[in-house]
Amino acid sequence: MREDHCKLTHTESGCKRQGLKDRLIGTVFGKVRYWRTYIYRGKFGGGYYPLDIELGLPWDGFSMLVRSYAVRLATK
Repeated sequence: MREDHCKLTHTESGCKRQGLKDRLIGTVFGKVRYWRTYIYRGKFGGGYYPLDIELGLPWDGFSMLVRSYAVRLATK
């Protein structure tokens, strides 16, 4: 439902919706593939995944639990 809501609300001028693209997120159980709508900014360069931003998913592809384990390991 949130994905459908993002499709309706994220309509910027000069941007193109590219449909669903697959992404990977690293979890303690391994990499998990999921699909999100990608917004391409054209002349502005680059693009973004609006639902990932709303949900607070990281850009680097690792969940917060994996990040916290990495920080703990690095400090030891």
